[in-house]
Amino acid sequence: MRALKSTPLYKQVKASILSRMAEGEWAPGTFLPCETDLAKEYQVSHGTLRRALDSLTREHKLTRYQGKGTAVALLDSDQALFKFFQIHREDGVCPLPTSMNIRVTRGSGERDGATAKEADALNMEVGDDVIRIRRIRIVDNLPLFNEYITVPHRLFQGLEDESLESIPNTLYDYFQRKYNVTISRARELVSAVEASAEDARRLSIEAGKPILRVERVAYDITDRPVEHRITHMLTQGYYYYAELGG
Repeated sequence: MRALKSTPLYKQVKASILSRMAEGEWAPGTFLPCETDLAKEYQVSHGTLRRALDSLTREHKLTRYQGKGTAVALLDSDQALFKFFQIHREDGVCPLPTSMNIRVTRGSGERDGATAKEADALNMEVGDDVIRIRRIRIVDNLPLFNEYITVPHRLFQGLEDESLESIPNTLYDYFQRKYNVTISRARELVSAVEASAEDARRLSIEAGKPILRVERVAYDITDRPVEHRITHMLTQGYYYYAELGG
């Protein structure tokens, strides 16, 4: 029995449900127990429980199915792409990217583990085990993005052993399906930089050319930072799109 005493009760119930989802007790696509059973387990009224479930549904962390119940939301590849991919062509169309994975490695210890920047972004210690993905994203048959992705090894154990071909273009639905890590939101910092020699080689441009740098930290459903990503991108013929407000 999970009795909760502090107020507001619905927020306590909501936090507990999120924690159980993140721990894998209720995996993506799994139906929660019926409301009567959950209310009894938490020792709260049906109204309090429903308020917690309604809040999670509005945040797209749960999905209600009429006549069936409430399930942990599934993130499909289209949702993952269009929610977190912000590049549009000048004609306003959001193009469909593809990816070419270059390498996936595991780093640990002072030499190869989490750097100070990665550790700060992911709430880790310097030198902690991480997995790094290096890839190019291709748009309209042109190499447009040079990406550096870092995730904590403890959450993605085995990812470093996957073949490059098996890691899909849209990572977030893959993270959810294979590792039970659901990306809920992301914070990004955007700046202009000069292309490095590596950018020049991978994006087929001259070193020193102005490009866009986007640094992202992605958070799971419990607001835990789970991914640090730096993307260097070309913007000629494209623009970065952001929609603000409700």
